[in-house]
Amino acid sequence: MAMTSGSASPFPSVPLLAGRVQTIDPAEQNQIFRLLFEYESVQLNRGQFGHEVRFAGTDRAALYLEDYGGSLYQHGTMRGDRLALCLPVMDHNSSWWGQSLSTGIMPICRSGQTLQLTYHPGHTQLVVIVDRQFYAEKLQRSLLGTTASVEATFGRVGQRFLACDTGRMDRWQQRLNLLLQTTGPALSQQKAVAFEHELLTAFHSLIEGGEVEEFSGGSARRLVQLAIDHVERSEKRAPTVADLCVALGVSRRTLEMAFKTVVGLSPLKFLHQRRLTHCYADLLFASDNSAQVTDIALTHGFTELGRFAANYRQVFGELPSATLRRQATRPRRVLGM
Repeated sequence: MAMTSGSASPFPSVPLLAGRVQTIDPAEQNQIFRLLFEYESVQLNRGQFGHEVRFAGTDRAALYLEDYGGSLYQHGTMRGDRLALCLPVMDHNSSWWGQSLSTGIMPICRSGQTLQLTYHPGHTQLVVIVDRQFYAEKLQRSLLGTTASVEATFGRVGQRFLACDTGRMDRWQQRLNLLLQTTGPALSQQKAVAFEHELLTAFHSLIEGGEVEEFSGGSARRLVQLAIDHVERSEKRAPTVADLCVALGVSRRTLEMAFKTVVGLSPLKFLHQRRLTHCYADLLFASDNSAQVTDIALTHGFTELGRFAANYRQVFGELPSATLRRQATRPRRVLGM
């Protein structure tokens, strides 16, 4: 905003991004959200993935509506110093940290906290993200209230869920949906600031009236994360389930139960899907024109190339060579705050 001599603008410059993005694979999903999250997406189903996001936000507060058309597992963390809450609009047996939600329960998280999310076709959710320092400053200025509820809710290590009045959640779902529909990138600075304040008000209203909910399954979540971390560090391209059991000091049954609780698949099936997803990403975003399907498959531990190609086609609907051919023309899109 232009400033006249000797005066300061009451509305600091707040660039606002808004729009709609549609992805057809988890590799592009990771690319789009890389400014907000550092996570890995693994496609769990066969066939086309499909994911649509309608978003609006600044670098201090963001809102987006997600619609999932395929099964996906995500693990990672949120970047920066942010707080987030999720309003499930339509839940089709999806889970957060291995826990399916009952009515009136919201997943919440803060930067640095490990995310373990499993979504299935038909799942729809609203997500509100705010910068923690910006939020705290607004509270201290008595715009919304006190900082006590923020620290009580998000300050606890491992806190993941909040119980909230269903009527309040329904009202905010409707209000935030309307806000998203009426927000565009051409908003004035004054309206961009008003957009931020609306998100802060929603955030505070929802967490102020909520109560901490404790859920079981912490050991399963930790075991799944340890298993994935071990795979990342392993010198073997494709460690077996037996390798993981030995490394983690657990029985096969214990590992099986942990993965089925958190991810919804056996560890063998999940690790196979994960390696296929990594191959897809490497083929899709190959920067070297000399990249070969065989080299990428071997890198991820696939030694039977015929079976690899068949499994790949079942999951992604095309042969690996077809993915590699279209990498050069694929647009790069990023969703920022």
